[in-house]
Amino acid sequence: MSYVSAGIQQPMDLLLGSIGKKVYVRCRAGRELRGTLHSVDEHLNLMMSGVNETNGTANRNMPMLFIRGDGIIGISPIHKQ
Repeated sequence: MSYVSAGIQQPMDLLLGSIGKKVYVRCRAGRELRGTLHSVDEHLNLMMSGVNETNGTANRNMPMLFIRGDGIIGISPIHKQ
């Protein structure tokens, strides 16, 4: 199924459709986050839960996390195969 056939025509549509689902977020300084997306706004500020953070050498888990949009490089939904 293509994203267009799923009704996704703009980038924000993909993010809004990913609320309540697992996402991968790449941040500045090599931080990578995986967790459940709870909310997103027009500045790409995110609220996530069940977050696993890796930054090259360290790995930690956080029950809830707010991420400022200006530190985000990319966001991708995690699709289960």
